[in-house]
Amino acid sequence: MIELLSAVLLGLLAGALANWAAEALPERRGQLLAGRATLSAVAQGQRSVLHYLTLPWYFFRRPGGVCPHCGQRRPMRSPLLELAMIAAFVLIAWRTGGQPVRTLLLWLYAWFLLTVLVVDLEHRLVLNVMTAPAAILALAASFLPGAPAPVEALIGGAVGFGLFFLIALIGRGAMGMGDVKLSSSAGSPPPSCSSPGAPRARPPSPTRPTCASARSRSSCSWGKSWERSNLSA
Repeated sequence: MIELLSAVLLGLLAGALANWAAEALPERRGQLLAGRATLSAVAQGQRSVLHYLTLPWYFFRRPGGVCPHCGQRRPMRSPLLELAMIAAFVLIAWRTGGQPVRTLLLWLYAWFLLTVLVVDLEHRLVLNVMTAPAAILALAASFLPGAPAPVEALIGGAVGFGLFFLIALIGRGAMGMGDVKLSSSAGSPPPSCSSPGAPRARPPSPTRPTCASARSRSSCSWGKSWERSNLSA
């Protein structure tokens, strides 16, 4: 119960962080590309975290969606993203109970994928500032038990990058380079949710079962003799 409550609280905070990233990172990129010397308060990260933590008050305050801290109207995306983050964190904690390293790693994966999804839907961008750390995290995760080997992770990332790069070239604008770079981190899956060091089930033996008792051994010997006699006949 404590683990699930912790997952709810951390998921709420992660949702607030995702709201900040979905607003600040694309705006910061646009202002830097425009050559502006000064950045807005959102891009500089000067807003309080309470500005992005909307779920506790969004559906209960009138008029709806107006932030009680800054007076600005917040989009419906903000509380929905926090709810999605909480659901993902709780599900991961429930599936990986007693495995804190895997739980933390999968939480990071969930935060990254949900944030990238929101930024891509709202701004049609997949930012380098997010894909580069994700690729490093995917490679580092390959050293954990239950994950693909580092060589396999590198091969998977290279294959994903090459395949999506080819699609981008053939499609001529159908896919952006951000999606191509995202595929390199998606080529290495996170460790599985199974417990580390758990023995794998052995496949059934192709050989015939042995006779355990003297009676069964005699039966097996009689059967083999009968088969040989039929073959010789």
